[in-house]
Amino acid sequence: MSGVTDARIALAEAVTQAGLDCAAYPPDAPSAPAGWIDQVQVEYVSGSGFSFCMAGSARATIIAVAQRNDRAAGTQHLEDLIPPTLAALEGLPGVRVVGIDSGSAQIGSTDLPAVIYTVEFAVSS
Repeated sequence: MSGVTDARIALAEAVTQAGLDCAAYPPDAPSAPAGWIDQVQVEYVSGSGFSFCMAGSARATIIAVAQRNDRAAGTQHLEDLIPPTLAALEGLPGVRVVGIDSGSAQIGSTDLPAVIYTVEFAVSS
């Protein structure tokens, strides 16, 4: 992917196509069920040390949450979306899913059922 913004958009579109509305950036007040690209970390390393001029290795966290009024059903809904989401993410050129965590996430002051995806890919400056 060419840059962080492009990566966020491509990842969000893939998750949305898999069945869960996903934003490229964290919302101020998420309304579950929803997803967003939470954090993107990029490391730039060259043979001679640190460089922003070369391609970097990136890791992104994608958070998917459900309503908390029925935790079991919300968790099951998110887990049912894992196979199509996994396929959509891995269908993006150069993207590799390195982890999926199912459980809960503290969003604001609310504990919500959540599935958190961690993906890796290369970006250029």
